[in-house]
Amino acid sequence: MSENICLTLKERNKLKNALQNKVVKGEQITGKEQTEIEKYIEKLQQNKGEYKYAFEETSDMKNFNESVPDMKRKYDFELDTFQKQAIYHMELGEHVFVIAHTSAGKTATAEYAISIAKSKGMKAIYTSPIKALSNQKYYDFRKIFGKVGIMTGDVVIQGEDDLVTIMTTEILRSKLYQDSKFIEQVDWVIFDEVHYVNDEERGVVWEEVIMSLPKHVKMLMLSATVENAINFAEWIGRTKDQRVCLVKTLYRPVPLEHYVFCKKKEELPSKLILFKKGENTFLLNNYTEAYQRIVPKFSKNRRVKDQLHGVNSIEELINYLEHDTKLPAVFFIFSRKLVMDYAKKLAKATKFDTNPYKINSLFKEMTEGLVETEKNLPQISEVKTLLMRGIGVHHAGLIPFLKEIVEVLFSQGDIKVLFATETFAMGVNMPAKSVIFPSVEKFDGKENRFLLPGEYTQMAGRAGRRGKDAAGNVIIFPNQVLPSPKQMQEISCGAPAKMISQFYITYWMMLNWVCFGGDSLTQQMMKSYSKIDLFEMAQRNNLAEEARKLLQHTTTICENPECDHDALNLIKKEVKDIKKEITREIIEAKFKGGNNFNINGRVIKFRAGNEKRYFGVIIEPLDNGSMVYYFDEKKGINEFILFSDMIAIYQKQFKAKGGNNYSEAILEIENNQRQALYDRLVGFKKNRGKEPFFQPYQSEKKRPKEYSSLIQQYNENIKIMKAMPAYSCVAYKYGEKEDKAQRQLEKMIDEITGKYKMNKERVDRELNLRLEVLKHFNFVDEHNLLTLKGKVAKEMVSSDGMILTNMMFDGVLNRLEIHEMAAIFSVFVFEPSNESQEELIDHFSYQTKSLMSLVDQYAMEIVDYEDSLNLEYNIEKYVKLNFGLMEGVALWALRKPFNEVIDSSATTEGLIVRCVLRMEQVCEEVIKAAQIIGNEELLNKTTQLLGLLKRDIINVKSLYLRDTAVVEGKTHVESFKTINVDTNDDLEVLCNENNGEIVLSDEDDVNEISFDDEDDVNEISFDDEDDVNEISFDDEDETSHTNNKISETTQPHNEGEIEIDF
Repeated sequence: MSENICLTLKERNKLKNALQNKVVKGEQITGKEQTEIEKYIEKLQQNKGEYKYAFEETSDMKNFNESVPDMKRKYDFELDTFQKQAIYHMELGEHVFVIAHTSAGKTATAEYAISIAKSKGMKAIYTSPIKALSNQKYYDFRKIFGKVGIMTGDVVIQGEDDLVTIMTTEILRSKLYQDSKFIEQVDWVIFDEVHYVNDEERGVVWEEVIMSLPKHVKMLMLSATVENAINFAEWIGRTKDQRVCLVKTLYRPVPLEHYVFCKKKEELPSKLILFKKGENTFLLNNYTEAYQRIVPKFSKNRRVKDQLHGVNSIEELINYLEHDTKLPAVFFIFSRKLVMDYAKKLAKATKFDTNPYKINSLFKEMTEGLVETEKNLPQISEVKTLLMRGIGVHHAGLIPFLKEIVEVLFSQGDIKVLFATETFAMGVNMPAKSVIFPSVEKFDGKENRFLLPGEYTQMAGRAGRRGKDAAGNVIIFPNQVLPSPKQMQEISCGAPAKMISQFYITYWMMLNWVCFGGDSLTQQMMKSYSKIDLFEMAQRNNLAEEARKLLQHTTTICENPECDHDALNLIKKEVKDIKKEITREIIEAKFKGGNNFNINGRVIKFRAGNEKRYFGVIIEPLDNGSMVYYFDEKKGINEFILFSDMIAIYQKQFKAKGGNNYSEAILEIENNQRQALYDRLVGFKKNRGKEPFFQPYQSEKKRPKEYSSLIQQYNENIKIMKAMPAYSCVAYKYGEKEDKAQRQLEKMIDEITGKYKMNKERVDRELNLRLEVLKHFNFVDEHNLLTLKGKVAKEMVSSDGMILTNMMFDGVLNRLEIHEMAAIFSVFVFEPSNESQEELIDHFSYQTKSLMSLVDQYAMEIVDYEDSLNLEYNIEKYVKLNFGLMEGVALWALRKPFNEVIDSSATTEGLIVRCVLRMEQVCEEVIKAAQIIGNEELLNKTTQLLGLLKRDIINVKSLYLRDTAVVEGKTHVESFKTINVDTNDDLEVLCNENNGEIVLSDEDDVNEISFDDEDDVNEISFDDEDDVNEISFDDEDETSHTNNKISETTQPHNEGEIEIDF
C-alpha cells in the first residue's frame, strides 16, 4: 500500500482556485469561491475518511449478458441481481464482499469464483469457521467440480489436481506461514461466514489470514447482514492497495412473517399473532396486544423454573402447526440439555410418519465399524428413537456422525420437528417452513441477555423453503419471558451487528513474523482491522499536509497602497482585548449593583480548546464556574464551563418546558425537552449576528466608571476599524481566511499526529516487551532470529506452543507415560460447555492433579515474567487451559471403552470426540517437532499415542466424505452388501421407499437378500434374471413363494414387492 495518500487532481485544482482565483486581481469573490477552502477543511476535520478502495455496486445489471459474454460457469436458473453484480466484479479481478440473508444464494458466487480459477488453470480455497460446514461443502463441491480436497485437522484428502480445497481458516493460516509455495497456484480464496471476524476467540485468525495473503490472490467474502461492511471492505482495500466491491441485498427468496403464539384462541383473534412482516414492518399494536395478554400468565406461573413446563404447551403448538401445514419446523433452544428435554417430551406425545428403513440403513452404515458397547451408547439409542418418531436433535454435544445423520434426514424431509442450538443456523442451506423460539433470551458465557438483532435474523432466516413456501414462519413461543414491545422491536428490526476487530498479538504470530521477515512487527500490527481508525487518521493527516502545502505556496496580493493590513490587525487585537475586559466586568457586575447575567437559561458563547467556539445555555449558577448545556453543532451534552472560557454573553434567555427556568434538573431532562433546547440553540446560532449582547446596567448612571470607559473604548475602536481601507479589502478578508485555515490545519495535524504516534508507541511497547519474553525463554536470539526452540514452537499451531515446547525441551514429555502425555495434550484443545468443571476436577486422582500442577507451573512461569515487565496480559486470552477431560482421554489412551471415558468426564459424547480429534492434530505437530530436534523417543511415543487415539468411534468417517448415495435421499448405498428384512413392517417400508422402488445402480450393490420367514415377502420381481446373484431363505419351501418371472414392463408395486432395476 502506498504510504502517501495525496489529493486528487480535481481536489487540488479546486483548492487552488478557491485560494487564488480573482484574489490576485482584486476582483469580487463569489460566495462559492470564498467558502471553498472552508468546506474542504471542514471535510478534512470530519471523523471519517473517504473510501478510497471500497465501493458499493448498485447497478441493476440489465446489460449483464453483454458485460460478461463468456460465463465461466452456466446456471440452470436466472441469476439474481446481486449474484450478477458479484460475478461481474469477479470477472474484473476485484475483491468482492457479498452481504446477503441466509438462503439468498451466496453459494452460487462461490461456485463462480472456483470456476474462474479453473479457467485460468489455477486453484481456489474455500474456508469456513466450522469443520461440519467444511465437510458439507466438500460433498457439495465434489458433485459439481469432481476434484476437491479437504483439510480440517480431522481429515486430509488432497490431490495434486484438486480444483478447490476446503479448509478451516486456522489451517489456511498455518499453510500461509509454513508452505509459501502452495499459495502460488491459488487464484481465489472464499471466506464463508466472514462476519466470524467478530468472534472473540477466533476472529483474530480471519484478520491474520487476510493480512498475510499475497496480492495476486483475490478474495470473495460471504457474510450475513452486518452494519459497517463498507469499513471492513475499505480496510481490506487499504491492506492490499486494491479495489473491493461491496455487493448487498436485502432480498429474501422467501419472505418472512413473524408471530407470537398464544395458547387460548378465544383470547385473541388467532393463536398466531402477526407482529412483523417483511424486513422492517413491526406491527406494534398487534405485538402490544399479545404482550398484554400473555405476560400476566407468567406471574401466575412463578413456580415454574424452566422453559419446558412454562405457560405454553409444546404439544398444542405442534398440533396446531401440523394442522395448519406449517411443518417441518426448527426450534432454536440455547441449552443442550433443554434440546434433549424438549425432544423427549414431544416424543412421548407425538409420532410423525417416518422411513424406518432409511434410518436403520444410515445407522448401520455409520456404526458398522464400532464395537458393540459403542453401538449401544445411550446417546445413539436416544437419537435413533427420536428419529423413528420424526423428531431430531442437533447440538455440539452430539457425536459428529449423529449430527450428520440428522442433517441428512432433515434435508430430505424425514424430520418434521428439529430441536437445535444456535450453531444449526450456520451451515449449508437446510431451511424449514417454520422457525420457533421458545425464548429469545440466552446465556452468552457471561450473562443472560436478549438475542442481538443479527443473531435473531440469522436463525429466523432458516424459515422458508425456496420454491416450496410462499412465506417462512417465525414464531415466538414464550414460556417464561416475553420481551416488551420496545425490546422485541429492537431484537427483530434493530441494526445488525458491526464487524469489530478482535485482533490481539500472540506469541505464535510473532514467531512467524520474525521467521518470515518483511514488514516490521509494528507495521504488521498497524495494518490490522483494529487500527482502521489510525488508517483514517493517516489518510486525513496526508490530506491536511497537502492542503497546508498549497496554503503555504499561496499568497493574496493587494495593490491598494492605502491598505495597511498590519495596522488593522493591531486595532483588531485591541478590540478583542477590550471585549475580554467587558466580559469580565459583566461577570463581576452582580458585586457592583448590576444585573446578574448568571441565571438559568441565559445563552452564552464560550471557547472549547484553542480555536473552537460553541454556544450553550446556563443551567445552574455557580460562584466560580457555570454548568452549561454544551452545543457541539451535532448534539447536546452536559459539561462544566469556566467563566474564563466565556467570550460572549447574550441578552437571550430560554425558558424550559412549562415556562420555568432551567435548573439542575436539566441533567436528567426528557429527550424531547433536550431536543427542543438543541433546536433552539441551532436557531440562535443562525441568527446570532442580530442577537443583542447582555447589558448588566439598565441606565448609564448606575454603570461603574471602569465599565463605561471600556464601552467607550470599544465603540471608538470599532468605528476606527470600520473606517480603515483595509477593513473592506477583499484581499485582506481572504488572507484572514487563509490564516484561519492554516491554524486549523496545524491544530488538526498536531492532533492526528499525536494520536497516531501515541498508538504506534503503545504497539511498539507491547511488541518489544513480548519479544523480550520470547528471548527470555530462548525462542528468539539477541539478533531477533528464531532459535531451534523457536522453530519448534512455530510448529505448535493447535496448542500453546510456548508451554508445550518448554516441556519438550525440559524432557518432561519423554518422562511421561503415553496416557499421561494424552492427558496433557487435552488441556490445550478441550472446549468445555458453560458448565463448571471444578466439581469434576475435585474428584481427579492424585496423579492427574499432579499433571495439572505441572502444566499450570509452566503457564505461570510465562505469566510471572510478563508481570515482571509490567506487560499487560490476560491469562484467559494468552493461556487457555481446560483440565476437565484429562482423566477421560487418559483412559482412552489406555484402550478403555468409550462408555468408561464418558462416565469419568461428566461431559457430552460429542465434546469428547471433538477433543480427541483435535488431540490428533497436536500429536501430528509434536511428531514433526520431534523430527526437527531429533528426539526419537518422543517421536515413537507420540506416534503410538496417535494410533491409540485413532480408533473405534473416534475414527468414524464423516458421512459427507463417503462415496454414498444416502445423502441424495436414495436407498442404494455402494457399501451395503446385505439387505436384511426381519419383519413384515421392515419390508413394507422398504418397498414404499422412493415411490415403491429400490434402485440399485450396479449388480454389485447387493450380494444377498435374505428373509427370515416366508411371510416376509409376497413377491420378488426382476427385469432380468441376472439382476441378482443370490436370494437365500432359511427354509427351502420359501422358494416356492418366489416369482422368478421376468417383468416385461415396470408395474405399480404391490405391498411387499421389491424391484431391482440395474
